[in-house]
Amino acid sequence: QNENAPLWGHYCRHRQQVRLQVAQRVEAGHHRPIGGPQWPWVEELALDQAVNEHLLWYSPHQPITNALLGLGSEEGIEGCGLRLWQSCIDMDPRQPPWMLLVRVCLGSALVTSEPKAHYAAPPCDARCDETHMCTHLRFHSVGIQGPGQSHPSSYISFAGAQCFPEFVVMYRGRSHDS
Repeated sequence: QNENAPLWGHYCRHRQQVRLQVAQRVEAGHHRPIGGPQWPWVEELALDQAVNEHLLWYSPHQPITNALLGLGSEEGIEGCGLRLWQSCIDMDPRQPPWMLLVRVCLGSALVTSEPKAHYAAPPCDARCDETHMCTHLRFHSVGIQGPGQSHPSSYISFAGAQCFPEFVVMYRGRSHDS
């Protein structure tokens, strides 16, 4: 039983839309599965590999965290991108003493080692000039891959509906004196 059925339903409807779009990309040869490290217990969650569904870490920032938890609107997520991490070790150490482990539907991701400082919208498949509107398919997310990495270390998701907060993880920091 899901604790937030309306938010889960919204996520599932969006995932189905992404599934249809990914099927078009597969037919055109423009889609590739994204691998990455996973924990053994993740198998129980039955993540959908066809739409590159992963569990990624999110460092909490308001009001985006409220939107992810279904407490507010998606304002702040659409159009600016939401940065999610493969490992919580790579995240900002100044974060509050809790974080989210988010189920995210990455769909078709542009994997790059040279990301832009700020993505205003999902990039175009044909790499059109961003100052002009185009009718090409757009990537669902961007994977950022560091030098020598075989998989992206972080992703940018462009729609709040692509994300579902599976777990809230709370922790106590250890002092540097111990």
